[in-house]
Formats: sequence, structure tokens, C-alpha cells
Amino acid sequence: MRKEGRWLLEAAAASFAAVAGVQLFLTARGFYVTDTYVPDIVKAYDNVDYLSDSVSIGRTRPIGWLEHSIVFLILCALYYSIRYLLWRAGRKR
Repeated sequence: MRKEGRWLLEAAAASFAAVAGVQLFLTARGFYVTDTYVPDIVKAYDNVDYLSDSVSIGRTRPIGWLEHSIVFLILCALYYSIRYLLWRAGRKR
């Protein structure tokens, strides 16, 4: 396999790892915040102008496949470009 092909696979793997890592971090952070949150009931009723009758935990609109795909492709292109530029700079020496 040529170097460019290996770099493309490496870029895809690095991008997937970055997207998966961010998703895992956000999930773990959500679990932690949900587990440790203790509302102050007295302060909650100090301002009664806005009292919601529905509760939404987390995001109100989940991130879809389109957003994940766009971020993945941008990271692939960025990683591949950096890798290629470093290779070209090393080759000119």
C-alpha cells in the first residue's frame, strides 16, 4: 500500500477516535452531573416567574449522523493535510 493510502487510513482512524472520545467524554460528564446534582429547593422558589412544567435532561435535540459525519470528514481532511505537509517538508530537506 502506498504512503498516501496508509495516511488516509490513519487519518480515518484518528478522526474516528477523536469523535468517539468526545462522545464518551460528554456521556461520562452527563452521568456525573446527573448523579451529583442536588437542587436547592429554597432558591428555586425565590424567582417564580419561570417554572417549567416539563423536564428535559441532556440535549433537547440530539446530534444526528449528519453532524457526526461532517465532523469526521473535517477531522480526516485536517489530519491528512497536516500529515502530508509534514511529509513534504521532510522530503525537501
